[in-house]
Amino acid sequence: MSISATCLSDRLEGSATEVWQSISGELLELWSAPYPIGDIVPEVKRRDQISGELDLLIASTAWELWHEFQAAVPSTASRLKGWWSTLSEPKAVLILDAMSLRELPILMREAPRHGLSIQSVDVTRSELPADTNAFARALNLPQRSSLENNGKPSSFALPHAHTESVNQPWEDCANRLGAHPNWVFWHHWPDAKLHEYSSASYGIDALAKEVAEQISSHQFWVFLKRLAHGRRLVITSDHGYAASGLFTDSTQDQSNYLKDTMKSQRFAAASNHSTGSFCPPVDMVMSTPSGLTRFALGRRKWRSPGGYPTLVHGGLSLLEVVVPFVEIGGIQ
Repeated sequence: MSISATCLSDRLEGSATEVWQSISGELLELWSAPYPIGDIVPEVKRRDQISGELDLLIASTAWELWHEFQAAVPSTASRLKGWWSTLSEPKAVLILDAMSLRELPILMREAPRHGLSIQSVDVTRSELPADTNAFARALNLPQRSSLENNGKPSSFALPHAHTESVNQPWEDCANRLGAHPNWVFWHHWPDAKLHEYSSASYGIDALAKEVAEQISSHQFWVFLKRLAHGRRLVITSDHGYAASGLFTDSTQDQSNYLKDTMKSQRFAAASNHSTGSFCPPVDMVMSTPSGLTRFALGRRKWRSPGGYPTLVHGGLSLLEVVVPFVEIGGIQ
């Protein structure tokens, strides 16, 4: 699958909501297709490049679309709240921290192999900025760790849930699941590996292999089947990530500006709406639930102390902010 310049241009016709629906549909079609058998790294990179064509079009000719993103694309948090409130039957949510669309084909392949039926597959958006804390706040949590050992506050947006938040092996997670009818389980994988593999010697190659191994493992599906037993289950994520090691180097002037304003991150708090003098722009300032925020726009990297990370999140590129939302039928 590839996207021609004509198709890209066609996607910019219509209202912002229609354009974002078209982009979301394109991403879902691209990333829900099965991976070939064997080493998935070349295919992950190929699809990442195709997604980058959409990123490039938006960042170079239609960057104002990002100002409509939060209103035009349903957020994961709002989708979860709606799904949770409409179901009276037992239910569970598994949040895999930083799971992106890249992980979707493996999940879809392995589910039926382990006796689980996929009811629906969709995409939703992260909060802005695309980081863990912003998503936690959208669920009325002070932070992710608030869910540890069923320590949720009374304000938690998914009521009557037993909760957990850990970074433990899958078999240990399975042993934590009791008979409570409703569960919200926030696992720190693959985000923990994202940070471990963000140095220049690793990157998307190492993470893609890690993801394929984990999601294909027997232990992962023992946990998932126990979580889905007698429950409707949604698997989703707080945000995705950028394979920034594949990004284009910014010019020296752009690099200096981005380093000064955002250091090695892809977002930073902003005190006003001013941006750099570059056209097309390299950054955008947007109002978010976290306040006025400056974002790196598109697929750019820059030199910074210690080297720019090869895996990162928080900026405005599609695979950072569009995530899978998968519903699995319960096992009786």
